[in-house]
Amino acid sequence: MAKDIALLTLHGMGKIQSDYADELKHEVSSAMGKSDWAKVHFEPIFFSDILQEDQDRVWKDMKKKELDWTKLRRFLLFGFSDAAGLEHKAAYPNSPYREAQTRILQALDRTFSHFGNMSKPVILVAQSLGCQVISNYIWDAQAKTARRGVWVKPTSTIPKGSPQDKFRRLKSLRYLFTTGCNIPIFLAGFNEKDRGCPR
Repeated sequence: MAKDIALLTLHGMGKIQSDYADELKHEVSSAMGKSDWAKVHFEPIFFSDILQEDQDRVWKDMKKKELDWTKLRRFLLFGFSDAAGLEHKAAYPNSPYREAQTRILQALDRTFSHFGNMSKPVILVAQSLGCQVISNYIWDAQAKTARRGVWVKPTSTIPKGSPQDKFRRLKSLRYLFTTGCNIPIFLAGFNEKDRGCPR
């Protein structure tokens, strides 16, 4: 059966498993029913592993010393370092920032292919850090001049303005649902004028 709509997900911070969206998929598909669910292309976007190896190495080194509050320390290391690590060197070609955007781009390309190379509506569900990641992606994809991420010197041969290019830039995004969005944490320290600054 042809797919009519896409439901893409992005996970939050921490040591996340690649099957993070299985429960959501089960709940939504059960609520919709078999015939309606058959029209949905479900695509979880996984990026936790980009930084996890380095985080695991640091945690192993930290545990060589006697630590108090280990659960809290582990949460902060595996969680909050995601937000900082994914922003580090955002304009560089091999940065975690670009790698996370590459994962989104690949998911959108798979979705476009499932749609028979046609643009159809997209719904995104983003949790916590996923809100930051998808917000950055949309900002960069739709900026007049790309300064960071996959849109700086793109390696793709897909013509700008083509249906696939517009789909990759999320021009067919209909809804963005965020849960536990972390963006206010990063905006709270800036005044209103600074929040609107171009990147």
